Amino acid sequence: MLAFNITVILAQFSQKIEAIDTWGDRLLVGTSEGALLVYDVRERVSLIDSHKAFAKKPIQQIHAVEKLNLIVSLSDGFISVHSLPSFTLRSVLQKSKGAHMFSVDTTRSPVGLCVGIKKRLSIFQWDGNDFVETKQFELPDQAKTVVWSDNSLCVGYKKEYNLINLSSGIMSHIFPVNKSSPTANRLTGLDLLLLGKESLSILVGLDGKPSRKCGLTWSEPPVVLGYSFPFIIAITSKGAEIQLLPGPSSDRSNDRRMQLQQTLPAVKQGRFICDKNDIYIASTSQIWRLVPVPLLAQIDALEKERHFDEALLLCENLPDTPSSSSSSSSLSSTMGGPYEDLSGIKAARIQSVKRAHAVQLFKEGHYEQSLGYFAELE
Repeated sequence: MLAFNITVILAQFSQKIEAIDTWGDRLLVGTSEGALLVYDVRERVSLIDSHKAFAKKPIQQIHAVEKLNLIVSLSDGFISVHSLPSFTLRSVLQKSKGAHMFSVDTTRSPVGLCVGIKKRLSIFQWDGNDFVETKQFELPDQAKTVVWSDNSLCVGYKKEYNLINLSSGIMSHIFPVNKSSPTANRLTGLDLLLLGKESLSILVGLDGKPSRKCGLTWSEPPVVLGYSFPFIIAITSKGAEIQLLPGPSSDRSNDRRMQLQQTLPAVKQGRFICDKNDIYIASTSQIWRLVPVPLLAQIDALEKERHFDEALLLCENLPDTPSSSSSSSSLSSTMGGPYEDLSGIKAARIQSVKRAHAVQLFKEGHYEQSLGYFAELE
C-alpha cells in the first residue's frame, strides 16, 4: 500500500549537497562550496536565485525561520543570521564559535536557538534585532542531536539521552544508546518525541517518559528520521522505510505486516530529510519529493484489498474534529479534501470498515467472529 508517491526533482548536482530546508514554496539547498541555491518547487522546479558567496565554507545546516523572515545557518563553526527575502547577512554570532549543530524552536516566544559547542549547549533568544545568549549548559559529552521539548531540551549523546530543564538546569536520564548514533525528532502537534535506539524508534512524552506500548522497528538503525502525519519516515542504507505512527493503545510489536507501510529503495543514498511542509529527501547529489497519498484514498484501497486491520489503523489517525485553521491547512493534502469536511467522518469510516470486515468473515464461514463484529456495530 502506497503512503507516498516519490519523484526526483533535482539530480546531478555539480556541487555536493550539504543541507536543505524549505521557505514557503521554495526549496533552499546549501552546498559544499558555501553556495545557497533557491528553487521554486510549486509546479516546474526551477532555480530562481543563487548566492554563491553565502558562506566561505560548506553550509552544514540551514533553517528558514519564516515567522521572523530569517535564515539561520551553520558554517565553519559559526552560526550566521541572514534576512529574508534579501538574503543579506545580519550577524555572525560570535558566542557560537566552535558550533557543530543547532536547533530552533519557533513555538516559543521569543524564538529560541540552541547551539551545540563541544561539550556545551548555548541558549539564545531573539530580541527583535538579533539572537542574544541567555544561558549555557555544560554536558557530559558532545551533543549529537538536540530537540526542544517545551521547557526542556532533549539531548542525544553517543551513549544516552538526557532531558535538561531550561529553568533549573536539572539533567535527567531517559535511556541509554548502545551502538548507533542517536536520532531525536519532535512530532509537531502531538507533544511527542521520537528517539532512536539501534533499530528501534521509541515514542516518549515531552517529559521523557514512554507514551506507547510499542515502538517502530526498522530493518537497520536509521541515518535520519522524518514525520508527516500520520507516518514516520526513516532513511537507512537500504532506502526509505515508512511506517504508520502507532496509536496510544496499539500493540503490534510482533506483527511485521502491520508495521511496514512502504519501502523506497530508490533513496538509499539519502542523508537529509526536510519535513516542515512538503517532504524532501536529499543525498549529496540528488533530491526527491514525497507526495502523500490522501489518507481516505489509502483507507478505500485497503478496504477493497480486504486488509481491514490496516484500514482500521489508518481510520484511527483521522481527526475527530477540526482543531484550528492552521492544522486544517497542514492536514488537508494528507486527508484528501477540506479538513472541515472530516469532522465526524472518523466514526463513520470505522463503522464502514468493521461492517465490511464482518461481511467478509461471514462469507468465509467464520460465523461466530462475524456475528461478534455485527454485535459491536449495533
